[in-house]
Amino acid sequence: MIDTVGSRSNLLSEEHPMRSIVERIPLGRVGVPADVVNATVFLVSGEASFITHANLVIDGGWSTVLPGALIQKESRT
Repeated sequence: MIDTVGSRSNLLSEEHPMRSIVERIPLGRVGVPADVVNATVFLVSGEASFITHANLVIDGGWSTVLPGALIQKESRT
């Protein structure tokens, strides 16, 4: 979840059911546009010149606590 004008009037509004996600983000905050921009700048820079494929998840750790994440981890063991 990234804090933008659009998300503030939709996903981040107090009455939206997805608003509760914010409380469960492991880093304790909603993302800001700079979080996405910084990752993009890195990927297009020479610092990332040897990266050919990656899934870069910019979610503050939310995907690690998604419902079902524990079940998926347990089924792999």
